[in-house]
Amino acid sequence: MKNLGRVVIMGVSVFIDLLKLFFFYGFLGVGTALNFLTPVGGGVAGALAGCYINASHSFDIIGCAVGALGGGAIGVIACTIGAPVGSILGEIADFCIGLLGGTGLLWLYFYNDMFYPTTIFGGFTANLLPGINVLPF
Repeated sequence: MKNLGRVVIMGVSVFIDLLKLFFFYGFLGVGTALNFLTPVGGGVAGALAGCYINASHSFDIIGCAVGALGGGAIGVIACTIGAPVGSILGEIADFCIGLLGGTGLLWLYFYNDMFYPTTIFGGFTANLLPGINVLPF
């Protein structure tokens, strides 16, 4: 019966690592996709969205121009800072999942007599370091 508990713990550990990997590369991918839209494409898309929103409220050319100016600026900014923001959000989500899931795993290890402080704390500490924490260990 102890071996079954150990298999379940390993399954939970793999699930946590896959979840961290999914969130990290998901946020990084969305940020990189925003970056590859180019600032010109983001500016045009933002200008069109801003013109549509403002013109539908005020029904005039000036409202469209004001919305296009603001929307274009937001589109350019979103496209140029997409990859760094996506990377930072990925690291934050990765750290939080590792901290919460790792704490739960420590309790499972302790409950199933698998708690070896020399190996557990080294892996737990390395799991919280940015950049290394996406590796499955």
